[in-house]
Amino acid sequence: MALVKAAKHLGYIFTGIIGEKIQIIVKGVKETLKILDTFEFKSVRQRSSIVVQNIKTGEIILYCYGADSQIKARLTTEFP
Repeated sequence: MALVKAAKHLGYIFTGIIGEKIQIIVKGVKETLKILDTFEFKSVRQRSSIVVQNIKTGEIILYCYGADSQIKARLTTEFP
């Protein structure tokens, strides 16, 4: 619940799912994201993930949630 409250405080509001699409409001702007794939939580991975595509811009985004140690270990400031 803390994650949901923090997201709302930062301007990200989940409004619903319609079929394979997620409706959110980002800083006052309504966005529609198409769900491309999901990776359910597994104790071995210690995280869950969802890959979505912004319908308007075509941008593909990976959202991850899980143990801090697992997420931080995969962060980088370098791009290929």
